[in-house]
Amino acid sequence: MRSGKHSTDGGQSITVQVLEIESRFIKLEVPEPGPAVGERVELEFHLGGNLFHLDTEVSRVGEGGLVWLHKPESITKKRIRNSSRTDTHTQVHFTVWTEVGRFQGELLDISEDGLRMLAYHRLNNLDLINVDLFLASAGPGVRINTQATVIWSNQVEDGKNLFETGVQFQTLPPDIRARLNDYAAGTSQDDQEI
Repeated sequence: MRSGKHSTDGGQSITVQVLEIESRFIKLEVPEPGPAVGERVELEFHLGGNLFHLDTEVSRVGEGGLVWLHKPESITKKRIRNSSRTDTHTQVHFTVWTEVGRFQGELLDISEDGLRMLAYHRLNNLDLINVDLFLASAGPGVRINTQATVIWSNQVEDGKNLFETGVQFQTLPPDIRARLNDYAAGTSQDDQEI
């Protein structure tokens, strides 16, 4: 059984229990009085480190707060970051797999999952890039050279062609992710290439 949040047409948000997810419907248990048949609802729930969001319509209402939702036309999924992120300002170099050239930006923050940077180069969602940077700290530093996927990119206000971009690392092994998490937490202990 999973819990989720459900919003109705009236904007009301309540916590519900997701009882079943089948190919044609989603069965919920909601506090009474629940939504009516035909009412549009939004549902958010967590599953496997991801946040899912869907918009659909109530197909049937049963006794005891049981509600069946129509199969949604689309479901959005966001990965939930579980790692700590630390502010770090240093140079980051990157290449885009579908373009020629090496580009430079400024690292804003980093975690074991990814980084956020500023650059004078527009990147598109899902672009595959190679990231190369060195993180210096009070003690030993950490070199990162890995593939990453662009998750989001927005033009900075008043920043002529300046873009803030978030990327997710794709090829860091678990032990390297752990070292990067230690760095983000301020406890990096050795200087090895990642």
